Amino acid sequence: MARSLKALGYQSPEEELGEKFHVSPKLLAALNPGADLEKAGERILVPNVMVMPPGKAGTVVVSKSERAVLAYDGPGKGPGKKWWEGTPINPCPLLAPGR
Repeated sequence: MARSLKALGYQSPEEELGEKFHVSPKLLAALNPGADLEKAGERILVPNVMVMPPGKAGTVVVSKSERAVLAYDGPGKGPGKKWWEGTPINPCPLLAPGR
């Protein structure tokens, strides 16, 4: 049975904003000198983070020894990219014991 998190807390508003916009709190502060990041409604600058979908893989390998799903562009076209290994709470179904 999967466990769910009751809350995902942050130590500060800067940390929460950093998670939301995929940047460090230090970068947020550098982009917004003099801004009060703890004040609700404060207008701030954040990077325009664009997530590109992965390209098509030539080969996909499920590796139990590496606990990872690897994707390769094709034979001899560079190292594989680790996609997902899961977590102890939410393991990758392909790597579950008994598979």
